Amino acid sequence: MAALDVNAVGPRALADDLGDAVLAVECDVSKAESVRGAVRSTVQHFGAVNVLSNNAGVSIRSPGSGTIPRTGRRPISEALFDLVSVNLKSQFLMSKYTIPHLLDAGGAAIANVPSLAGAPPAPPTTPIAPPRAGCWASASL
Repeated sequence: MAALDVNAVGPRALADDLGDAVLAVECDVSKAESVRGAVRSTVQHFGAVNVLSNNAGVSIRSPGSGTIPRTGRRPISEALFDLVSVNLKSQFLMSKYTIPHLLDAGGAAIANVPSLAGAPPAPPTTPIAPPRAGCWASASL
């Protein structure tokens, strides 16, 4: 198993506990080059990829700070777009670079793990809901 994280401390601890069965990879799943390198390292280490579990996710407490005058609504911040990059774009990137190797393996599976925050019919009450709803949609393809 390859364990990816933007900070490899957690994956390294897992690899220390489980040994050679785990490859710890530092990877920013919101960046194409980082994902491509992680997939390349995984294939080099294990020789193949048989399963992809898209399980990356982040949350933010507020999509912005302060309020817009007269509306009381909060402005959208750049943090919201960072959230979309990790929670939704990462699934696209991981799938894009992994699918060729999954096909080469002759049989494989992709598991997109969404948050319940995006599950229908719940209203999008948090900034995490729209990108996670996209995850739900891609999981049904």
